[in-house]
Amino acid sequence: FAQRTPAIGPRELAGAAFVTFDRGLPVRRELDRYLRRHGVDVDVVAEFDTIENIKQAVEDGAGVAILPESTLRREVERQTLVAVPLDKLDGEAAFVRPLSIVHRRRRRLNPAVKQFIRLLRLDGAGQTGDAP
Repeated sequence: FAQRTPAIGPRELAGAAFVTFDRGLPVRRELDRYLRRHGVDVDVVAEFDTIENIKQAVEDGAGVAILPESTLRREVERQTLVAVPLDKLDGEAAFVRPLSIVHRRRRRLNPAVKQFIRLLRLDGAGQTGDAP
């Protein structure tokens, strides 16, 4: 893919050997939904629970993967991997990786943290508009 184009559309992944996240992970469910929404079937050749394992499998030649660009800097600099952006199609929003809010159990959160969590939840639901 890297030699052909500066960006790739999801349909160009059809039939590709695909290295991805384990089925139980939220990011995998989002990837599967994204590919289904575009009518794309890939050939899942390996599933892992960490980004590092996925990157290693791709480096070893197992296939291609969709990963956050920020996690690829070192490999791109060393030229062990090539990052090709996903094309946005017809005004489609960029692919968004699901995140979780993690905090210590049975610990009271201060008001600033509670407000931050509220804003994250609203933004995730597309409801923030302009932030204060």
